[in-house]
Amino acid sequence: MRIIYGNSICKLEGLNVSVGIIEISYRGNITIKHKHREVIQRISKNLIRVKNKNKTSILTRTNNKIRIEYQNKVDVELFKWIGDFRIISAKVNDKSIPVEVFGIDYPNLIDSKPESMGKPENYRGNYKYGRVPRKRGRKR
Repeated sequence: MRIIYGNSICKLEGLNVSVGIIEISYRGNITIKHKHREVIQRISKNLIRVKNKNKTSILTRTNNKIRIEYQNKVDVELFKWIGDFRIISAKVNDKSIPVEVFGIDYPNLIDSKPESMGKPENYRGNYKYGRVPRKRGRKR
């Protein structure tokens, strides 16, 4: 089992065991589109606003971590994303699994010209898809 991501898709491949919880640690700034239930706003202690309320799986996103909890069937496609996204680590049921990226042309990451030979290579980040969302912060 492994997680494969790139070109705006993050999916789980090689399902051979039952999956309860998937945890992904990442770097970047992304907007996620998914089919899981997600808490959007906590209004009071007993009242919350929920997105996709009829789904059985739950997606939680905090501090550059994505956690998906399944109760029944696991989808192969976990979510779609837009922005700058690089997975650092992934766990399924508290066991680390390998992560693979596709859609990146590694030779094209080198951005140099013959005139500048001898200088360190400049690399372009290629873990982006679409527009990177603006960071939201407090106004001062």
